Amino acid sequence: MTDRLRVLYVDDETALLELAKLFLEKGDLFFVDTVTSPGVALDKLNSELYDAIISDYQMPEMDGITFLKQLKGTGDATPFIIFTGRGREEVVIEALNEGADFYLQKGGEPRSQFAELSNKIRYAVTRRQAEEALHDTTEHLHNLFFYANAPIMAWDPDYHITRFNPALEHLSGRSEKEVQGKTLDFLFPDTSREASMALIEKALKGERWETVEIPILTKDGTIRIVIWNSANILDPKGRIVSTIAQGIDITERKQTEIALQKNEEWYRTLVASVNEAIILQEKTGEVLTWNRAAEHLFGVPAKEVLGHTATSRKWETIREDGSEFPDSKHPSIHTLETGEACRNVVMGIKKDDGTLSWVNINTSPLFGPGDTKPYAVVISFLDITERKQGEIALQSAQEKYTKAFLASPDAIMISDLETGCFVEMNDVTSQIFGYSRDEMIGKNALELGIWLKKEDWDDLITQVKKSGRVKGYEVYNRHKSGKLFNASISADTITLDGRVHLISIVRNITEHIRAEEALRQINKKLNQLSGITRHDIKNQLHALKRLLDLSARSAHDPEKVSRFIEDGQKIADIIEQQINITKDYENIGIKGPIWQNIGYLFKMVMKQQNMNDIAMRLETTDFEVFADPLLERVFFNLIDNTRRHGGQVSYISLSTAARENELVVIYEDDGQGIPNADKPYIFNRGFGKNTGLGLFLACQILSITAITITETGEPGKGARFEMTVPEGMWRIAENSAE
Repeated sequence: MTDRLRVLYVDDETALLELAKLFLEKGDLFFVDTVTSPGVALDKLNSELYDAIISDYQMPEMDGITFLKQLKGTGDATPFIIFTGRGREEVVIEALNEGADFYLQKGGEPRSQFAELSNKIRYAVTRRQAEEALHDTTEHLHNLFFYANAPIMAWDPDYHITRFNPALEHLSGRSEKEVQGKTLDFLFPDTSREASMALIEKALKGERWETVEIPILTKDGTIRIVIWNSANILDPKGRIVSTIAQGIDITERKQTEIALQKNEEWYRTLVASVNEAIILQEKTGEVLTWNRAAEHLFGVPAKEVLGHTATSRKWETIREDGSEFPDSKHPSIHTLETGEACRNVVMGIKKDDGTLSWVNINTSPLFGPGDTKPYAVVISFLDITERKQGEIALQSAQEKYTKAFLASPDAIMISDLETGCFVEMNDVTSQIFGYSRDEMIGKNALELGIWLKKEDWDDLITQVKKSGRVKGYEVYNRHKSGKLFNASISADTITLDGRVHLISIVRNITEHIRAEEALRQINKKLNQLSGITRHDIKNQLHALKRLLDLSARSAHDPEKVSRFIEDGQKIADIIEQQINITKDYENIGIKGPIWQNIGYLFKMVMKQQNMNDIAMRLETTDFEVFADPLLERVFFNLIDNTRRHGGQVSYISLSTAARENELVVIYEDDGQGIPNADKPYIFNRGFGKNTGLGLFLACQILSITAITITETGEPGKGARFEMTVPEGMWRIAENSAE
């Protein structure tokens, strides 16, 4: 028994629902769910599938046609039958126009009424299943036609092209749009057009093609040899309405067959030639011909092998990869066993004197009258030893070049010297410039916008043509994203396929230049700090000398001397403190700036501090900044400033905000903040209650890579330091630190 059809019946009359369910389920053809309102039905249809829906027309919540519209609006294509006591013609028309499958009026004898309803349900479901199957079949045939690798076309009884698939578009060089509606004759070469059209006419009369050879004339004038199979499409009355044909392009195979025929004829005359080693060997293995070139190649005179089997004398043979060449794979044995010629088999032969010769072997079978297998084989040996040795040397050189080319940390590009169009590049090129290989090949640097100025490119080419090579040519280049970077280019010329090409090695030196600029800033700041410190110490020494002089003059007054000594000790303490302070900045600039993850760095510094009850809030881990390695000292000094001067602090936070092209790193606490009167001076050297160097040094460390720091907090509500990182000095971290 087949599965029963699931039916949903919607009607506000409960008695009718029960009656319909009783009648419809009686024959085991249906399983009926009943609901009393379209709203409940819509909810039910969201979670369950039905084969058909029966609905009353007039119901309190919404009428049956509104219910149908809502279903169709959601894309529900379930067969729908209006079963109602209303029989107005306009209602029937509207129901059918909105997509109802049937409109059935209630009334009459129940058994016959529900029998009719049962028939309508089965018919509607069967019709819908057939429509879906037809749609699937049509779509399948379309996909088969569209995605087939073989060329397919169709034409009508008037010889007009109706279909032309992508494979045939590729073969002929013509689009379907271009040929649709045209007669077929233009597809055929002049020499075969009449014969081809005669075959077309036969197909339209009912004859099927099986491997019929019909040449196709391509748009560029070349001729492709195609073998076709055809079938006719008939209408219900058996009349041909269209012919469809599928082809196989055998052009290359045909050309190979023609070439093989010519070669075989040529090889039969080759025995008398002295330019290559020629051997004629019977199926029994007996050698019938051994020419002078064979004597020279193998180092064996003909008289020692003629009349003997080839196996009576063994030469060690090897493949190109150096492995042994088994007898079972020898071209002569293969040809004798199969009757197939072997072409261009490369083999190494180790002769009796130990030398190795490389040969290119071709074989041709010889057949007697009525033979199906050859009685002999003609073997020709072309000595390619010198060429092979050159190939091995070239391959070795190419492998070395390829390894160097691929392993280079710099971008390497090869372009035509005159047009500038790229012909080859390594993977690093895409990393540096942001363009894929496909995007760059065939275009030049100016088209892509890699070079900002044409005059710079012209200058580089002029220098290369003048001196042959250029080294360390510095210029601005542009990444695909639009970002500029400093590049150092070394270029030379090479000749490929007879044309002069430019080989360029490009290195991104942006960070190198940034580091140099940072080191210049470091030296400048260190000189300033050194000068200030030296000046301060000299002032203190001057005061100390003055006290010593006063002490000497007041030797008669011990009280004064004691006071002078006490003041001198204070000055000495200040000098000692100033000398010790230099340790805080003597490491600035020892190492160049580096990329640092600010979230990870801040957490690391916080862990090193005894924060007691102060909580840490970290709202970023995704950014890196280019700064002096002493960046951690900046965070240390900010945290130290909070601990010393923040008062009652419950938390410290670090967050980030991207503003246009800049990144703002925000350090905050909820302490007592910084008075407005002190804000203009907090980054000055010597300002503060301790050494007066903490915030000063933080400012100096950040300024090495042009990072600025300002205090924007509100007194009484906490300190807030904003560090602004300029464009190019920050980036999103590839792997955020946890």
